Amino acid sequence: MPRLTRFLRSVIPADPMQLIVLLGALALVGSIHASRLPKQLVDGLKYPAWSGSTYETVTAPLLALAAFLIMAAALTSYYVCLWAPKRPIMLVVAGVVLPVAISLCLVLYGAYRLAVPPPSFLSPPESFSTVFQWTVQNRLNLPAGFYLSFVGLCLLSFFLSRLAFGLSKIPLSVASPTPVDDQSIPWATVKTEIFLLIGPLFLVQHAVAIFLTRLYGRGVHDFYFDCAWDLFVVLTRSAVLLSVSLSLFGSRGWNLSKASLRWPKIRYILFGVLLPVAIAALISGGQFLVERAHWATGGFGKFDPPTLGSFLVFKNFYHPSLLLSFFEAFSEEIVFRGVFLALLIKRYHLHRGVFFTGLIWAAMHFPFEQYYALSVGGVLLHFAHRIAICIAMNYILAWMTLRWSSIIPAALAHSVSNILILAGVNMWWGDGRDLRVLFWAIFAYVLWRKWPIEATSGETGSEANFPTSLLHPEPKA
Repeated sequence: MPRLTRFLRSVIPADPMQLIVLLGALALVGSIHASRLPKQLVDGLKYPAWSGSTYETVTAPLLALAAFLIMAAALTSYYVCLWAPKRPIMLVVAGVVLPVAISLCLVLYGAYRLAVPPPSFLSPPESFSTVFQWTVQNRLNLPAGFYLSFVGLCLLSFFLSRLAFGLSKIPLSVASPTPVDDQSIPWATVKTEIFLLIGPLFLVQHAVAIFLTRLYGRGVHDFYFDCAWDLFVVLTRSAVLLSVSLSLFGSRGWNLSKASLRWPKIRYILFGVLLPVAIAALISGGQFLVERAHWATGGFGKFDPPTLGSFLVFKNFYHPSLLLSFFEAFSEEIVFRGVFLALLIKRYHLHRGVFFTGLIWAAMHFPFEQYYALSVGGVLLHFAHRIAICIAMNYILAWMTLRWSSIIPAALAHSVSNILILAGVNMWWGDGRDLRVLFWAIFAYVLWRKWPIEATSGETGSEANFPTSLLHPEPKA
């Protein structure tokens, strides 16, 4: 326990209050794809024809503008976490507080115009007080996106007050032990890459996805066309991720990625393929045993006993698009376990480098996920699950990469895991997601405990078996 406490203390900011910025930025990112329409009010609309035209002409444009402002505020929050601008207070006010406040007003007015019946000739004219009264009356029926934006605004405003009084500072810096001061690491480039992965890269891919979706809607679709289209979209996203990521690091990034693609032994490849299969089998087997016990205690003689085959049903196992997950998995492994892992280990040593790689990997997924059907608590739980599964999986994938000096086993494990998820394995039961996190974490603990990566500098470790010769700068002519 003391060792775990020291590790946790070493991966949080030196000023723990800086976590408020991260939590505020996380709330803003979650609000981008959360619901922005008050479902309880929309379900009770009495004038569907009028509300439909109002949504197209008033509410939808306001919500789109509000989402754009939230995106800009979230990107500014990430920027503040990584860099120290000349006037941080003005940047936070102009880039975060004002855009979020304006977006909240737009969401409220759009919901008000959609939910309130059309005014009659004798109704009083619309004013700020009427909108405010309506907001107070329906404060518990507002959409989850509004609440998340409001929470993010409150957290960032609180940190702004500490920043104004000199109680906190930016950018974020981790607590002791201090990182290695190694000039061979392009730390400014690493921060730029982190910022692009968790922010602007989403906007680029989102814009490409919108263009491709509109282009897709104009074609004549059949099964083969849909498969070819899915392949085109996946390849485009993977190409954007690889080209943007590797081009920033120049020859260093390309050399690291090529070194990490060395061919491993066959048994390492089999381990990478079979590990996610074994985890899926354990989840299905555990669920089967629990249901069997429930049947034995309360349903014996009344119902048919559950069968193991019912827990191994694959919803979409035969769809060809499942194979496309290999492209996305390999591109992510090249970027995160091939390049980022080496650079972060070089700067923060072994265990903290692995942990930070998992956090960045999780943060990259946040903007691409949908939360429309979730409440505020559901969005927060989804974030917690994403962070937990990415950290647990990253420890195993990093262990494979460091121990075998290749990302190929990790990429295969990542790909097979994605295929099983897309095929619907273990998704028939509500606890499948939680058990998946649990088993990945157990396997990660066993691998690191029984076959640890050798460290060369005490507890903090080093790059271990990774091809670290590529991390050192080339000799000057």
